This record gives sequence, C-alpha cells and structure tokens, in this order.
Amino acid sequence: MGHPKNLGQEQLTGILMLGAALVALIASNSPIDHWYEAILETRMSIQIGNVGLDKPILLWVNEGLMTLFFFLVGLEIKKELKVGLFADTKQLVTPLSGAIGGIMVPAAIFFMFNFGHSEAISGWAIPTATDIAFAVAAVSVFREHLPKELRLMLLAIAVIDDLAAVVLIAIFYTASPSAIALMFAGLAWIGQAVLNRYNVRTLTPYILLGAFMWVAVLKSGVHATLSGVVTAMMIPYITRDDGHNIVETAEHGIKPWVNLLILPIFALANAGVSLLGLSVEDWTGTVTLGIAMGLFLGKPIGILIGLYLPTLLRLGKLPSSLCFSHLLGMSFLCGIGFTMSLFIAGLAYEHTANSFVQDRLGILMGTALSAALGLFILKLNARRSMHAKANA
Repeated sequence: MGHPKNLGQEQLTGILMLGAALVALIASNSPIDHWYEAILETRMSIQIGNVGLDKPILLWVNEGLMTLFFFLVGLEIKKELKVGLFADTKQLVTPLSGAIGGIMVPAAIFFMFNFGHSEAISGWAIPTATDIAFAVAAVSVFREHLPKELRLMLLAIAVIDDLAAVVLIAIFYTASPSAIALMFAGLAWIGQAVLNRYNVRTLTPYILLGAFMWVAVLKSGVHATLSGVVTAMMIPYITRDDGHNIVETAEHGIKPWVNLLILPIFALANAGVSLLGLSVEDWTGTVTLGIAMGLFLGKPIGILIGLYLPTLLRLGKLPSSLCFSHLLGMSFLCGIGFTMSLFIAGLAYEHTANSFVQDRLGILMGTALSAALGLFILKLNARRSMHAKANA
C-alpha cells in the first residue's frame, strides 16, 4: 500500500513492524513466554442487550483491528481504480500478469510439498501474499538510486496481491455462514449502496453501517475483516464542497493509525513462535518448507514469468528504465509475506495446532531470505547507478 510521497511513513512502518516481530520472538523464547501467551489469551467482552462479543485479545486484534487495515486496503484499491495505477487498463496488463504468476507458482510449490497431507494442504494460500508495508520500506532504502517505475511496479503488484488475498479469504477460508446474520450484513450493504447512489458526501453514515456490518459478518461465520473492504468500496470517489475527496480524506485519516499502530500490534500478537526445543521435523516439515520455498522461490519465479509473458505475446510492455536485475530484486522483495501470510495462516490452521509452529516458522524463514536477497540485488543496482552517474 502507499505511494512514493509516503515512503517516509512506509519506512517507519517497516521498522516498527520489524521491531514488534523481534519483541514477539524474544518474548516467545524467554522466561516471560507464559506472560506473552496469557495476555493474548485474555478474554474481552462487549455486551449490548442480548447481543455480545466475547473473544481473546488475539482475535480482537485479528478480527477487529485488522478490519481497519482491510478498510485501508479497500480505500487504496478504490483510488487506484479511479485515478491511480489501474485507471489506464492498458498499463494494468503487465503487473496483473506478474501478480497472477506470483500467486500461482507459490501455491503450486506449497501443493508440491504438501500433496496428500489433508490437514496441511489448507495452507496453500499462505505463500501467495506480499507484505506491501515491508516491501515498500525495503525499496525506499535505495529510492534515490532506483527508477521510480520500479516502485510503481511493486505497488501495482502488491495492491493486486491484496485484492487477491481478500478474494481468497472470502472463498476458501469462510466457515458455514449463518443465513440470518448474513441477511443483516446484506441490509447494511444495501444501506451503503443507497448512500453511494445518492452521492452522500459524509463518512459517518458509511462508517456506522460498516460497524453494524462488521458485527453481523462476525456473527455469520464469514471473516469479519471483509466488511472493511466492502465498506471502503462503497464510499463514492467524489469531491466535497470544501475541495477534499471523501475517499482520499478517509485514506489520509486512517493510514497513520494503521501503519504506525495497528500493523505493529498485529506483528507483536502474531509473530511469536518458540524456537526452543524445535525438532528437525519442525525445521524441515512440509508446511515449513512449502511456505518458505513458496515465498523465497515461488514469488520471484512466478512474478518474472508473469511480467515477461505479456511482452513476449505483445499484450503489454515493461518500462524501458527497468532491466532484468531491477525486476529480479523487486520480485524477491515480493516474497516478504509477513502480515497477510500470518493472517491467512491463522485462518488456515485455526483448528490445527500441529501446523501452527511450522506455518509461522515458514513465513519468518521465507520472509527473511526474500528480504535479504532482494535488498542485496537492489543494492548492487543502486551502486551501479551511482557509478554510472559519477562517470557521466
């Protein structure tokens, strides 16, 4: 998520998320590990009349706070469709093909490792995701010495990845829904559609209906975070009398809270994995290797094939400023799966305790390897660019 002008905030987000993940890892591998787990399992309740919610803090983070993250994703997708990266469909072919390749190949690698394992196979979507906050933060380290088109290509692929992840969650990671609860969620959506139809230019009614929808979706069995995307997409992309666009106003208002608070809290709550006493099977398990190799190898292979295929078929073209090594480094950074991968893993293995250590281990391994190699390749490109300018 994000645009070049926001790279300072994106860098800070990456630092905060990395710090939060390290704190979680340290807490999980120290004498305070029981305190860490106890806090996440502490239950919190909200009761209004006969309707109540009673969940542990971990789920309040993953199903509550992360709804705001998905709301921001929806706002950014809406903006990109109207005036951004996706407004010109001719420019969409290449990044769309790259993103599709970056989804299919990691999933295929995971299937290859876990074929025949009925419980493990449900995690096939985990290595298909890209963590845009971390990836953009990594690219921004060398932003002065890399073509701006590289950042735009990364953003396009990552936004498509976010949208694909939302669809995958809705289709493959939804429990048997409650028809009555979905009916109430549908009524909230109809209300938002009416507001949209009449170009209502204040956010409050959309947010209130979105909150009602969140409760209804949560009660239905469908993952509640999807209500955030739906609400964002129903807000009209129009400019108010004060000259401010309603979608951009909402995006600018919520973005610092999501990037600087919600995502680090999510990392703190979900990145904890005890490395003490891990067996060889944990390090070399099919889930661990399927996720790690899917992110580290599947992402760059799939994205590069997807980027060059439209060029060969003359359906699209790559920017002339980007060489293969630029795209190679960017493709490895897309293997940073952290946030969305952890999120999908929590859904895939919600009731499978044996895979829970392996999925987080695989995500951390794949993310670390992808970030290290991607940064190394881009550093070489940046150094080459500096030498070329110096000798010009």
